[in-house]
Amino acid sequence: MRKHLFMLFFIYPVLWLTGQNRTQAQERFADRYNITYITMNEGLPHNFVNDVYKDSRGFLWISTPFYI
Repeated sequence: MRKHLFMLFFIYPVLWLTGQNRTQAQERFADRYNITYITMNEGLPHNFVNDVYKDSRGFLWISTPFYI
């Protein structure tokens, strides 16, 4: 019984607080970048991307399972 009370009042709140900090860090990280979702509706041959490469001229090369 004491073990359950300890977990209820100490462990769970600590885990909840650390999870909140991780979420806030992810939001700050995402705010630094302009993210655009590109799907098959916008011309990709596949909805899964293997790799993204930016060349010296600034072009983005997107590698999918079947095409570049």
